[in-house]
Amino acid sequence: MDIDQINKKILAIPFHQFVGIQLVKQEKGRASTMFTASADLMNVVGLLHGGIINSMLDRQKYNIH
Repeated sequence: MDIDQINKKILAIPFHQFVGIQLVKQEKGRASTMFTASADLMNVVGLLHGGIINSMLDRQKYNIH
């Protein structure tokens, strides 16, 4: 499956749409994912919400092969 096909599957999940997660690079044993850290993703003290960080890590385990 190529990156465009994977991104279609990722963005089929509403939460991933909200965060804007995209797979940008994939190779054996490695993958790079990106998103834009918008104000909607910040916690009450203005830092990126920990749930977003954990979601990115969770998403990555499926991108690495």
